[in-house]
Amino acid sequence: MTIRRTDITIIGAGIVGLSLAWHLQRLGVDRVVVLERGSAGGQSTGLAAGGIRRQFATRIEIEMTLAGWQFYEAVLSDPSFPGKFEPAGYVFLAGPQQAESLQRAWALQHELALPVRWLERSDLADLCPYCDLAGLSCGTLCADDGFIRPSEVVQWLLRECRSRGILIREHTPVDALEVSAGRIRAVRSGSARTFSDVVVNAAGAWAGVVGTMAGVNIPVEPSPRIKLIAEGNTGLPGETPMIVDLPSGTYLRSNRARTTVGVKPEKRVVSFRVEADVGLLLSMLRRASARFPGLRHAQVRGVIKGLYELTPDGLPLAGPVAGVAGLYVAAGFNGHGIMHGPGVTRALAQLIVTGSAEALDLERLHPDRFERRAAEERVSFL
Repeated sequence: MTIRRTDITIIGAGIVGLSLAWHLQRLGVDRVVVLERGSAGGQSTGLAAGGIRRQFATRIEIEMTLAGWQFYEAVLSDPSFPGKFEPAGYVFLAGPQQAESLQRAWALQHELALPVRWLERSDLADLCPYCDLAGLSCGTLCADDGFIRPSEVVQWLLRECRSRGILIREHTPVDALEVSAGRIRAVRSGSARTFSDVVVNAAGAWAGVVGTMAGVNIPVEPSPRIKLIAEGNTGLPGETPMIVDLPSGTYLRSNRARTTVGVKPEKRVVSFRVEADVGLLLSMLRRASARFPGLRHAQVRGVIKGLYELTPDGLPLAGPVAGVAGLYVAAGFNGHGIMHGPGVTRALAQLIVTGSAEALDLERLHPDRFERRAAEERVSFL
């Protein structure tokens, strides 16, 4: 049996696990091991669109994006990074039922001095002439929001981490977490045992499964998601912003004449299995075509299948896990790992190393917040 000793072991080598390792090393932690069940960045990170936006309805979500942007500034300023950030813009479309919520979100964004523009219905006709405006009343636009390629970020992080002595072991699934006397002791993978005083569960959609190995509940559930790649006569320009149609739950972006189309599931599905039969694909295209009529003549050229990692309130978990000293979690990013992961992991690295998270207030993301609320409700009921 192979036995190694390290300061911190991270389970998961997506954007969350790799950015955490990078932040930890910059804070002076020399011995970091990252264990990945498959290829680094090969799960949800590698299938993501790479969107980075500030148009959110809550302060904490906006703050997570802003904290993450500091990481991307470091990436983009490195001459060795081959990629770039594309400010393609994000547009949100709302009908009468969503207008009030969208206006509250825009007011918060305006309060935080974000360059988000309010759009009246007449503005929508000028901005998106290829949209059917039936049932729409308003929208918002942030032209500075945009995209970065996740695969290029992952490769940059891999080079950076390995050059700094961080050990990243791919194709190394975790079989067990060893806990004794209420403290994490080791991580077992096959015939190898890694002893660490600190273990971070950054396993994405599998975070709940990893939690059970330590006898704790991590409220993260896998949810299958599908995106279509459409080409041909779509009735769309070669480049568009990311357009999110709130009434129908569809979104679309054209980039280099390839159109990515997504549709929010009508009901919450929890499964590791991602299915994409012909009937489902045609149904998605029909729903999207109601807002983007040109898609009725489009041809489906590809399908992207992956997993979201859902939490009960739509916010990630970041912090120490109650009941097991030394065990932390950074997971449940609800499809926003690229934009929110690096900022959250910067704060988590600070918390682990110094005891204080300066980059972001992690209290709102505390892993046991649901149990706390339940306890508070029971007390108030009495």
